[in-house]
Order: sequence, then structure tokens, then C-alpha cells
Amino acid sequence: MSIQVPVKVTNCDKCPYAEVRKVWTLDSWDDVRAIKCTKLDKDVYGYLDWYDNSPVPDECPFVVEVGNEAD
Repeated sequence: MSIQVPVKVTNCDKCPYAEVRKVWTLDSWDDVRAIKCTKLDKDVYGYLDWYDNSPVPDECPFVVEVGNEAD
């Protein structure tokens, strides 16, 4: 038996299908990351600083239009 539990994801890096990896730069203080979507099989964000958000892109195969729902 199995169940499906809907999960609300607002940032790509929190998605279970995202692969987050460190991007190395010349500045050792930089904390930069890239995010690859395993379902789209491509980098959706190639360069994100530590303070950058990673909103779910429109091309995400799991985007569902949701009406007015109470959070």
C-alpha cells in the first residue's frame, strides 16, 4: 500500500527532484550554487549566490495552478 502526500514547494532547491551543487569561484568567500532539475534534465539556475532565492520556474513539469486556498 502507498499514499501520495501533496507538498507545497516555493523554491527549486527544496524540490526532491533538484540537484544542488556548489559552484567554485576565484573568491573563496563566495557561497554560490547551481540547481539542476532531474525531470527537465537541465540547469534551471546556473549561478545563485547564498542570498538568492530559486523560485519554481514556469517550465516546471509539476506546476499546478491552484485557486484561492487557505494556507
